[in-house]
Amino acid sequence: MSVQNRIDTIAGIADTTGSEPCVKALAAPLSGERTLPPEAFLSEPGFLVENASEEWHFYFLVFLLIAFAVSRAFLGQLLNPTFTAAVRYSTAVGMYKDNSQLQRQIDTVLYGFYFVSTGFFTMLIAGHFHLFPYGLRGVELFGFFTIVIMLVFFLRIVVVNIVGHVFLNLKLFRAYLYHAFIYNKLTGILLLPMGIVIVYTNGILNDIAVWSALAIIGVMLVMKIYRGILFAIKYRVLNFYLFLYLCALELVPMLLLYKWFTIIV
Repeated sequence: MSVQNRIDTIAGIADTTGSEPCVKALAAPLSGERTLPPEAFLSEPGFLVENASEEWHFYFLVFLLIAFAVSRAFLGQLLNPTFTAAVRYSTAVGMYKDNSQLQRQIDTVLYGFYFVSTGFFTMLIAGHFHLFPYGLRGVELFGFFTIVIMLVFFLRIVVVNIVGHVFLNLKLFRAYLYHAFIYNKLTGILLLPMGIVIVYTNGILNDIAVWSALAIIGVMLVMKIYRGILFAIKYRVLNFYLFLYLCALELVPMLLLYKWFTIIV
């Protein structure tokens, strides 16, 4: 049997079994028939075309690692003092009272890492769960989340200062805000290695990395709430006002952000 006859036989079998256009499309170039466009295979079950890897992830992560190494070389330890302040209340108080230029520089650098690394991590999580607000992807999605995180951060500062003026105790509210932001700085550092793991893992390992990172964020939130309660006890703040603060300035913005995100997605 000639090659042409074999091809025609295979195409005929494909037609009778109802499995077109898979085999028939492959035989078409030799039998003179029109081939299907590549888009047709995307709609067929069993065909999966993976998205091209984002090369900019590699350069971005390398840039963050270099920036962190340079900052550590010029400013000293970044992770250990921040972790200690998140665990020990007295250390956080000492850092707040330390108004030196070095401490301000360290705080500024850590806030920058928080914005960038958290924005990058949020982009990865959105891609993992196929959530793309306004249809944004890649660098645009990263920029969108980073800007949103920065706006929420500075809006919180404005609201806390307004509340401090209303209650005639601005110093107390600023002290609490500094304690709360310690966990933001620690989260920004911890999400950097987690982002690397998420980018360069697949399958079950990628799922484990994603849920582990989300668990870390959950632990940070619990620790932040616990620090807020401890702060209120230390300064003898009434429980009623503490409840109002947690609801108004901690829980309500998170619920509003969640609602807004579900709408834009």
